[in-house]
Formats: sequence, C-alpha cells, structure tokens
Amino acid sequence: MKDKLVESILKIAPNMESDYSVRMYYILNFQAVFVHLCHVFLFNHIGLASLFLYNLLSIVFYIFCFVLLKFNKLKTFFLLCHIEICLYAVITVLLVGFGFNIPYALFILISTLIFSPFKKALNKNILGIIEVILFSILSIGFYLKPLVIEEKYTFILKIFSIANIISIILAIYTIVIVTGRYNKRFKSDVSKHIDEIKNQVRYDAVTNLLNEVAVGEEIRNIDSVYRKSSISYVITVFDIDMFKEVNAKYGRELGDYILKTIADIVLKNTNMGDIIGRWGGDRFIIIYKNTTINKAIVKVEKLRELIEKSLFEKDGEIFNVTATFGILESKRNMDIENSLDIVRKLMIAGKYKGRNQINY
Repeated sequence: MKDKLVESILKIAPNMESDYSVRMYYILNFQAVFVHLCHVFLFNHIGLASLFLYNLLSIVFYIFCFVLLKFNKLKTFFLLCHIEICLYAVITVLLVGFGFNIPYALFILISTLIFSPFKKALNKNILGIIEVILFSILSIGFYLKPLVIEEKYTFILKIFSIANIISIILAIYTIVIVTGRYNKRFKSDVSKHIDEIKNQVRYDAVTNLLNEVAVGEEIRNIDSVYRKSSISYVITVFDIDMFKEVNAKYGRELGDYILKTIADIVLKNTNMGDIIGRWGGDRFIIIYKNTTINKAIVKVEKLRELIEKSLFEKDGEIFNVTATFGILESKRNMDIENSLDIVRKLMIAGKYKGRNQINY
C-alpha cells in the first residue's frame, strides 16, 4: 500500500505543480507588463531615452511571453524572464544608481524558484546563486551611487521607488498565495488518493465488496469483540455452482457480470452492519451480526432463491446460475480459523449433495 501511495503522489504532484506554476506565471507576466508600462511613462517624463526604449522593448517581450505560456514553453519562459529582470536590474543601476530599488526585483526571481519548470535541483540552485551574487554586487558596488536625475524629479522618483517596492511585494505576495493554495490543494489531493488506494487495497475491483484480506481483518476484529460477550454471529460461505464451466462457455466478461450481479443481490438483502466480501474466485462470505442461525438460514434461503431466479443472456441463450451455501453459528469457545474451515467444508458437502442448497 505504501508503494502505491508513493507512486500516486509522484504522479499527481508534478501535474498539480505545473498547473499552479502556469497560473502564477500568467499573473506575474501581467504584473510585469503593467510595471514596465509605468516605467515607460516615468522615463519618458524625466527624459531617460535609453531606459524609455528598454521598457518599450520589455513590454513587447512580456507580450511575447504570453505566447510562450500559451504553447506551454515553460522552461523558455522561465529562463528568459530571469535573464530580462537581471539585465534590467544591471542596466538601471549602471545608468541611474540603486535608488530606484529595481534590483530588489531579483528577490521575485529567487521566490519563483520553488515553481521552477526545471526539475533538476542543480539548475534551480545555479539560477538562485547567480541572482544572489548579482544582487550582492549591485548593492555593494552601487548602493551609494547617487541618482543621475535632475533635482526637480526627486519627489517623483521617491514615489516611484516606493511604488517599485510595493510592486515587488505584491509579486512576492502572489507567489506566497499561489504556494499556499498549491499546498492546500496538494494535501487535499493526497488525502483523496490515500482514500482511493485504501479502497483499492480493501475492496474487490469486480464486485466492490471487501476482498479476502479485508474480510479477514474484519472477522478477526469481530471475533475478538464477540468472544468477550455471550452474543454469537453467523458465518455464511457460498460459491457459484460450476462457475468454471460458466466462465469457459460464456467468457470472462460475462462471468464478471454474474459475480457483480450476485454481489448486488447480497448487498440489497443484508443489513448495513453485516460483513460481506468476496472470498476469492467465485466464493463469497457473509458475517451476520447479532443473530441466530435460524434467522440466518431464512435470509440465506432468500438469497439462494434470488440467485437461482436471476437470468443471464449470451448470444441469444438465456441461462441462470445457482449457489451452494454453508452456514455456521460461531460460539465463544470456537476458534475463528476453525470456524471458517468448518463452514467451508459444510459448503463443499452441500455440493456433493447436489448443489443449489444450504448446508449447516
């Protein structure tokens, strides 16, 4: 079960991560277009033609990035965006100093590494190290460099610097929100897959009844509880008469349908607390709780009749099947394994007596 769970998580995690990564990339790309649009107006206003032109080209670049996202070119998108932001940070610092706070955008890049489309940790680490080194160089080498801007624009630039910091915070906040939603969704999906795997481990795929292993666990649990009380339970084991011949003649697919039909009949004619399972092959087991063997015999006789009356069709031929039952009331002093062996032998004895009957 543990191996199946790990395999399941490994399957859902990359798909889910990719889904959330693309959403985040779209949001950040919209933010990048908006930020560069603001920078276009600013640098045009203060007369910095080179940065004005660069931001125009950046807008075109990020519009092109929407095309990359559309065609799921995530690695290309991710790498080009990192290069563009690093380049913009360097050019801005070289031309006007550190005062615009644009190099802090490198923290956005570092934050996005958790959703990197590059699966190898080495690639992520290399990008992160480069960006940390670049920020360190820019901050140490150029932090004290004065802004090469006319004094009349000082107030505007202060507002602009604050706006840059806010936009960077918003971008990082976007990453945090997406990460939180991803983690919540991931936990939910893992929980769902755990439940599905538990069902696969405990339930038979054909009949949707408890499988042999799960029934064994339930029987041992019941036996340990009932041994401490004076209440008994009734074990019924049955299988379909000559089912191998039915399978050989009519095919495996119809054979599975017959098994499913009989399982449905049993489910509809037992109580919710009773334990019903497929006991391997065409054999079924029912544990009737809090009842006597006489009451159980009445219930089993009804099942026998319903199974016998069920009709099946193959290539125009209509036929039915029958089942032989063994019934045993388990007592406090009876070992559960011994009880199961006895009831199985009772069923086999019923077949020797002519099949389609109840033996107890």
